[in-house]
Amino acid sequence: MLPRIVTGLLMAIAAIALTGYGPAWGSYVLFQLAAFVLADEFYGIVLGPDARRERWVGMGYIAGVTAVAWWAPAWAHTILILGAPILLTTALFSSAPVHILGPRSAFLVTGAYYLGLPLACLMDITATTNGPHYLLALFATIFAGDTGAFFAGRFFGRTKLYEKISPNKTREGLVGGALASILGFFIVIRLFELPIPTTDAALLGLGCGLAGAIGDLAESMFKRSFNVKDSGAKLPGHGGLLD
Repeated sequence: MLPRIVTGLLMAIAAIALTGYGPAWGSYVLFQLAAFVLADEFYGIVLGPDARRERWVGMGYIAGVTAVAWWAPAWAHTILILGAPILLTTALFSSAPVHILGPRSAFLVTGAYYLGLPLACLMDITATTNGPHYLLALFATIFAGDTGAFFAGRFFGRTKLYEKISPNKTREGLVGGALASILGFFIVIRLFELPIPTTDAALLGLGCGLAGAIGDLAESMFKRSFNVKDSGAKLPGHGGLLD
């Protein structure tokens, strides 16, 4: 438990320092690095070690989406639209057996939008008025929700949430995580005096917290489908960055 808590705190401090108090390019560096790591972990799970060319193309594409969304946001929609044909062409002209090409191309395109679209949206948030503070509110909501779900599930968990996907998650943990998400969102918006009404803040915190829980289950689905325990080993107590 201790490595998980320490890692989470260090990640939170880094995120706050770079996005809330650091230079504008600090957020870009954070997300560009995250794009490479997330893409590497995701494609490592779903494509396996034999698809090195496709894996590098997918990583390059997702990193490209992040760069374009930051440096030339008007072109972000264009590069997202071009993702499918670029990645399908990469998989199509491959030396792999035909029965592998279909699943491989599907996972390439899935990864592009599973990771590329959220990263582009984060760039949009950063570019708005008070963008870094809204970004911190989002981070706080997700971090608080994850922590709240962990402790609520550990101490009060009785009923399994979705056992075939994630045997350790409970409904009590989901409720605890949702409440912690609302609290995390409230703390940041009050700290930075962001202009969000109380009811809207509660709904946004709840929505982001539930979306985070669904995202966690989706990632567990990918890992369980490919018999992978963690997406990586970069973050003690958590696994990989995707985890």
